[in-house]
Order: sequence, then C-alpha cells, then structure tokens
Amino acid sequence: MPSRRHSKPGPSHFHGSGQYVRQIIKCLEKVNARSGYHAYQIFDDWSQLVEACLEALPAHLTALAQTGQLAEDTAETKQLFARIRSRYDQQSAAEIWSAFGQALAILLESAEPGLWGPGSYGNFDVGYMGPDVIGHTYLLYASPNQARAQIFTPWNIALMMGQFLVPHGERQIHDRVKQACQHPDNILAQATLLAGLTVDNPAEAREWFFNRVLPAAMLTYDPIRVGDPAGCGSGVLLLAVAACFPEWAVRLNCVAFEGSDIDPQCVRLAKINCMLYGLNGYTLRLTEALQNVSDQVPPRSPGQAYRQAVSLAKETQLVASSATSLTFADLFRQQPAEVEG
Repeated sequence: MPSRRHSKPGPSHFHGSGQYVRQIIKCLEKVNARSGYHAYQIFDDWSQLVEACLEALPAHLTALAQTGQLAEDTAETKQLFARIRSRYDQQSAAEIWSAFGQALAILLESAEPGLWGPGSYGNFDVGYMGPDVIGHTYLLYASPNQARAQIFTPWNIALMMGQFLVPHGERQIHDRVKQACQHPDNILAQATLLAGLTVDNPAEAREWFFNRVLPAAMLTYDPIRVGDPAGCGSGVLLLAVAACFPEWAVRLNCVAFEGSDIDPQCVRLAKINCMLYGLNGYTLRLTEALQNVSDQVPPRSPGQAYRQAVSLAKETQLVASSATSLTFADLFRQQPAEVEG
C-alpha cells in the first residue's frame, strides 16, 4: 500500500484550530487504510466533494426546510459523485463515505468561530493556520510539494499583514457607502440619508443605517476589491484581510475577494475557505435560501444554516424529531448516484 510522506509536525501545529486538523486527518487516514490510495488522491477527492456540497448547500437548505429532504443534485454533481465513488472498492464504500462525511462535519464545525469578535479567529494565537483548517490539513496530510517548500502563510503573519493593509476597514466601507449615496443617479439614497439626520437616538440611527440607508446605497455601491494574484494558496491572506473589515460589510458583499494560483488544488481550497467564512456573498445565499421559510436570525456559518433548516423541518413535522439521517454525511450521498445521460 502506498504510504504518504509524514511531515512530522511540531506541537504548535495542533494548537487551537489544529485540533480540527488532527481530527480530519484521522478521518482521511481511515480512507487511506481501506483504499490504499496515496494521501494526495484521497484529499483531492474529498476537497472536490466538499466544494460541491458547499456550492449545493443553499439549494439543500431550501428543500430541507420545505420538504424535509435534500434537493436533487445537478447532473454535474451526480457525475462527480459517481466518478469518485467508482474509484473505491464498493465493499468499503459505506465506511469510506462515512469517513469523508465525518471530515466534512469537522471542517464545518471548525468554521463556527468565524473571523470577527471575541472567541473568533480574528485574533492572534488561535492556531498555526487559524481559520485555514483545510489548508493546514492539506499541508500536513497531502501536500505533494513539500520538497519544493510549498507552504501557506501562518495565520499570525497573515493577520498582521492584513492589519497593515487595512488599518481602518470600517472607515473605508463608510466612505464607499457615502460615495454611493452621493451618486447623481441615486436620489433615493440621498433622500434616505438626509431623512436620517433627524434621528437622534444611536440605536435608532444604527437601525436606520442598516435598514434604510445601506439598501438604498447598494444600488450604486462599488465594492472594495481585495486581490491576491501572485499565488493565493489556500486563501489565508484573503481571510486575514476579511477579518480587518466589519463583519456586516463582508457578509453583505461590500468587499469582493479574488485570488489566483498555478495549482488548481489551491484554487479549490481558497474557494472553499471563502464559502466557509461567508465571503463573496455566500452568507447572502444561505440567508436567501431560508428567508422564505424562516424569520430566524441570518446564519453566520454553513453549519448554523444547516442546523436551522433541520430544525425547521422538525418543527413542521417533515422529519421525525429523532431523525438521525439528516447529517452532513448525507451531503455525500451514501447511495450511488445515477448519472444522467
């Protein structure tokens, strides 16, 4: 059985968020033991499944809340699942798929702290790679280029760089909103902003800004663009810069994040990280998926959104309160999918 190269990580690798990395690696090593495939192949399969599941999650949330069942996969997703399933021995398929599903659940749990506020990853000393759990897993478990020094920026360094680049993130956002309100074609924003000058109460002024001024300004708002074109890796620098802007601004897509890399695997990891932490409008997609069936607080993470959908399904008696089948593992489709011709 092909063996993977052990990177012999030091204790610091499993501090903070590294505990999730350790758990995910244990799950993937189960797949390695059952299949005999190299770690890179296993990680590549798993990361493709994770990306597909996160892309489909908004549709699954709507269907789950309305019907108690996950949405039907697209033809492309069915083909991906069938292709990856065919790579593994069918006698071990259930165990392998369960390990993949457990690793997904751990990854989603790792994103729960978010990037903002007390107890979040938006601080120093929260783990070697901080919120970049999937990138850290890749480096320790599957990176094929260790001999060529393929490494990702540690979180403490990335966050320090982000704070240098964006020392006044909230002021930058408010300046952009102000510009949008002053646009000659946005009369509604100008009128709404002027009307808000009569509001003296700070709490009411904040509510007026978010519920009236900001929606009107978005008609002519030009997002701040953050790019990492010289090799984004797993997107850790994008996450660090995101942590330097207000949470509401990132989640409302007031900041756009872009990156490129010569390694397709790195591009996939960066895309996954952007979805895990609500960048580039992903939080809006999750909120929109639930807004027609729920008046709950908008979800702050994919895991929270999934739990809200399951809770709604149970409240409407679409699924039994003791149901155990509605787990993240189900997103990997335990049964082989039929490929549309």
